[in-house]
Amino acid sequence: MKKYQFVSEKVVARIDDDGRCRLSCSIDNPEFLEWLAAGNTAEPMATAIPTKEQQQAARLQAYHGESDRLKFEIEEAALRAGKPADYTEWLALKDQIRQRFPYPEKE
Repeated sequence: MKKYQFVSEKVVARIDDDGRCRLSCSIDNPEFLEWLAAGNTAEPMATAIPTKEQQQAARLQAYHGESDRLKFEIEEAALRAGKPADYTEWLALKDQIRQRFPYPEKE
């Protein structure tokens, strides 16, 4: 039995019985609308899992844009006050960045 899967907001792919896609069409395609009218529901878009390299790049960008600046501010404030720097907030931010951009599980 054929099915449809969204590939964008306004485009669906028809998945044939053998699991292959041989046709994509807009959501106003008569064949697709007929299939929906028969009580069927299209599958949602597949979500791509980021690669480790993509996550590393995203982390690096976040470190440069967020945590590095915070670390410099902490260090400057500590130097001006003549006290040791408290890196607690910086370490917590680095942990948040790691959680936002996790590396994929090994297969």
